[in-house]
Amino acid sequence: MEPYQSRVYDHQKKVTEGKNGRTLVLKEHEDFNIVFASNKIEIAESWLIGIIQRFNNGIETWFYHAGLPFSKDPISIGPVKVYNSVDMPDVKHLDRVYFRVSSAGASEQLTNIISHVIFSVAKSWSPSPLSHFFHQISQKYLRRLDAEGVILRDEDEVLEYKSEEWFYDDDDTLSKKITKEIQKETRLIIGGVDEGQQKIRPINSSRFDSERGRRIEEKVRGLNGNHSSVIIRRIQLGDDGCLLFVFGTKDEVESDIFRPLT
Repeated sequence: MEPYQSRVYDHQKKVTEGKNGRTLVLKEHEDFNIVFASNKIEIAESWLIGIIQRFNNGIETWFYHAGLPFSKDPISIGPVKVYNSVDMPDVKHLDRVYFRVSSAGASEQLTNIISHVIFSVAKSWSPSPLSHFFHQISQKYLRRLDAEGVILRDEDEVLEYKSEEWFYDDDDTLSKKITKEIQKETRLIIGGVDEGQQKIRPINSSRFDSERGRRIEEKVRGLNGNHSSVIIRRIQLGDDGCLLFVFGTKDEVESDIFRPLT
């Protein structure tokens, strides 16, 4: 699409110049939600809310991004089915995280955290412009987070909580601790949670800035050559605190699909 002076918005049934401006594209497909989201096209808030509600409620929704080739075999992230030809072999791990969390139920706050993680990782694994679609969904979940929420879900073989103090070690020691924790096919660590009270207690951002995060990620990558992916990200909460998530996926075949911390 050609650039426009006003911002372009992607609605469920149309694309407009400005939030309520003239229609640029009219979507007329009964089966698919056609997506135009990109770095220059923003998903309209009303549609974004609808996408999140359906995802949270487990309602299957079919998407096709107009910027990539069609595929009759979709990639699945829980109830989200994306009918584009993209190479995302590890997406099955996100599917597993979704169903493990949704099957047992979770608080609204934990649902927001997990959903942010899922779409943030999907963004890292997918090509542009599909990555922008996932990114905008993940950012919507991020805006729903605060530092006061209750987690209310026990740990299991996929999900692990770690308190702020767990991250006090030096880089080498912390990297080895993380490595020990992710030696399963799929593992998600959420740092900044009081394990006893199951409440968010953010990590001091100064203890885990972006530079340190990159160092830790590189060290963990070096210690986990049999993992198809190791991703470490900060989730900023307010000015001084953050959550940290570590997502590791393990395959039989060694690969080097790693993404830098941002």
